[in-house]
Amino acid sequence: MPSTATLPTRLPQGLAALLCSALLSTISCAETMMKEPANSSDRQLTEKIIRQLSPCFQTVGVTQAAAHAFPQATALPPDSELVVVTAMPTTGPKISDSYHYTLAVHQSRQQVFIKQVGGIGGLQKVFGPIPVDSRCQQEGSREK
Repeated sequence: MPSTATLPTRLPQGLAALLCSALLSTISCAETMMKEPANSSDRQLTEKIIRQLSPCFQTVGVTQAAAHAFPQATALPPDSELVVVTAMPTTGPKISDSYHYTLAVHQSRQQVFIKQVGGIGGLQKVFGPIPVDSRCQQEGSREK
């Protein structure tokens, strides 16, 4: 059995950065509890928002039109201000470092936030506030 004196005591810098990023990603995902719609009205609103916005948020990233149309926030609002927090379905190719999205509906039911996590190094962005009546702007379209 090798002595512990011969084992490396430091992680290679790249591996340490990767482990740190994975840990931060896990912590960031854990800070917001999932809340499914509590009633049929909230369920219908959530389904409508997903239909209107999910084409903008794909496994390979956010469409260019959405990146320009939707503001970015530093974080989701506190849990106490959110009535729905749910995974948002995505379209696009299945890849190992794909993006995943969390839809958060503000208690006013007038604004939503979408948290993007994934990509190389566990990139994280929050888009919002986005008015609930917004639509995914198709490339070359003027609709919002």
